[in-house]
Amino acid sequence: MPIQVNTGVIGREYPPFSVTLERGKIKEFARAIGDLNPFYLDDEVGAASEWGDIIAPPTFAVTFRDERAGSGALLRDLGVDIARVLHGEQEFEIVRQLTPGETYLCRTKVVDIYEKTGKSGPMAFVVDERAGAGALLRDLGVDIARVLHGEQEVEIVRQLTPGETYLCRTKVVDIYEKTGKSGPMAFVVRETAITDRTNEIVATMRHITVVRL
Repeated sequence: MPIQVNTGVIGREYPPFSVTLERGKIKEFARAIGDLNPFYLDDEVGAASEWGDIIAPPTFAVTFRDERAGSGALLRDLGVDIARVLHGEQEFEIVRQLTPGETYLCRTKVVDIYEKTGKSGPMAFVVDERAGAGALLRDLGVDIARVLHGEQEVEIVRQLTPGETYLCRTKVVDIYEKTGKSGPMAFVVRETAITDRTNEIVATMRHITVVRL
C-alpha cells in the first residue's frame, strides 16, 4: 500500500524562528522532568561551572516552538489527520550547552519520509531536523535584532537525489566591514560543504550574514 502522505515535502525548509532562553523556564523544565541536577537549578553552581551559568537539560529544545514551523504546519503540508499521528522518536546532538539569556535561531527541515509495516498495518515515518544558529551569534557577540540575511550562493557539483544521505560541514571563512547608507556593517561569510557517503563534494553553499554595527 503506498504511503498516504505528501512525500513532496521531503527537503522542505520552514521559516527560521528565534528563541531566547529564560532562566526561569530552564528551571521549570528541569523540575518538571524530575532532574534536579544543580547545573540546571543552582545559579551559584552554574556561575562556578565551566559554562559560567546554569545550563538547560539536554531535551529542553523540545520547548522551542513556532506556528510557522510547528507540527500544525507540517501536518497540513503532509495532508494527514492529527488523529492518525504518533510521536516516534527524538534525538539530540548537543554541540554546545544552552544557557539563559542567549538567543538562538532555529531552522526546521523535512529530511526523509519512508514506510514500514507493523502489527497495526502500514505506517509512514516523517523525519525532520532542527538546527540552531545560536552558536554563531554568540561567537560573533552580536544581538540577533541587528542581524540581516545578506545573500546566498549554491554551487551544484552533482544533483541531489532522494534517498541519499549527505553530510554538511559549515565554517566561517571571512568577516569584513563596509559602510552603507545606514552606517557601518559587518559581513560574515560562511561556507557549507555538502558531501556524500564517499566524502565526495556534491554541492557548496555560501552564506553572507550582515550585522549592523
